[in-house]
Amino acid sequence: MSATRYQQYNRQGEAGLSRPGKGDRHNCYLNWEQEKELIDSFKEKARRGQVATAMQIKLAYEKECGFPVHKTTIYRLLERHQWRQIVPRPTHPKKDLNAVDELQTHDIWHIITGFDTSEIGEIGLQAFYLAQLQLPLASLLIANALIAMTLWRPQFLSPLLMAISRGWEMGNNAKHWTKYRNQWEYVHDCV
Repeated sequence: MSATRYQQYNRQGEAGLSRPGKGDRHNCYLNWEQEKELIDSFKEKARRGQVATAMQIKLAYEKECGFPVHKTTIYRLLERHQWRQIVPRPTHPKKDLNAVDELQTHDIWHIITGFDTSEIGEIGLQAFYLAQLQLPLASLLIANALIAMTLWRPQFLSPLLMAISRGWEMGNNAKHWTKYRNQWEYVHDCV
């Protein structure tokens, strides 16, 4: 019990304790039910996939009150009703780290494997990736290149098949390089 409550008791007896003291929500702009109703309207929007921002809630709160309020009023309101800031994850939980690593080191792999950046060289490198990582994208790119060369440029089909074969053999014979992501000298010796 606070000192002021003791003083109230000393002056007024038990009646002094039955009066509302300091604190609680004696000076609130909206009562608990009104706040809950306001927050629930934004919960419905959030369930439908719409984003609810503090600024939107502030504008609705000010409209309900009839006068402007400080942003901290809204943050305390959100805390009172156990709302927390939810932000998107920095990465997808099912993100394929090998695919990300492949994208970040793609140009280096051209140098290490000896494949140039022509269409045929790119597909040869995809065959290397397929042997090493079994990436679905690599198999799709190889299949697409085979179909395209067969239909529209059959004269390049033989060099394409040689590049695919070389990339596949290189990928199968090399040690799995993802263990050695930051040791490029070792990776170069493996390939």
